[in-house]
Amino acid sequence: MPGMHNRSLDLTNAFVVALFHHSLYVRSVLWLAGAAFILLAVLIATKRIFTFNLSSEGVAESRART
Repeated sequence: MPGMHNRSLDLTNAFVVALFHHSLYVRSVLWLAGAAFILLAVLIATKRIFTFNLSSEGVAESRART
């Protein structure tokens, strides 16, 4: 058939390697963003993020009173 060539993929081609590295980078950034989003959602769901207090009154107060 016209237009059909028997060319193999050259894995030493700089363009192919750059595309592969870019794909790995984008995928890892998306995984990290997803993990951060899930962690934030869990913290908000358990409301621990709203009870975090490092003010001078909060540090000086005993743990039993909080």
